[in-house]
Amino acid sequence: MLVPSAHAEQQETDYDLELLLEIAQSNLEEKTTVQNGVIVNGFKNHKEAGVSKEAFEKFEKILSFTNDEIKRGNIPIGKNILDIKADILTTTSNTTERFLLDPFQ
Repeated sequence: MLVPSAHAEQQETDYDLELLLEIAQSNLEEKTTVQNGVIVNGFKNHKEAGVSKEAFEKFEKILSFTNDEIKRGNIPIGKNILDIKADILTTTSNTTERFLLDPFQ
């Protein structure tokens, strides 16, 4: 039976944190808009955004999750992404709980 090592788990966590840092250092969030009540990425692909393919895909997953929660009524949204008012302590969605337990899924 194979048992994942703590070192392998740490490497995966480090990699996920590197992706999130790459997203934070990019202008992905600044180019994101709210259209018809959902968040829309301002870039069509990673090359246009100037980030790695993996970081772009991670950002897309974050947007997808957030849009699902907006549609469920768990996250109110204003005119732009900076207007999000999520109270993770009172959000009751099972999806939210899974995402909070493993945000790098």
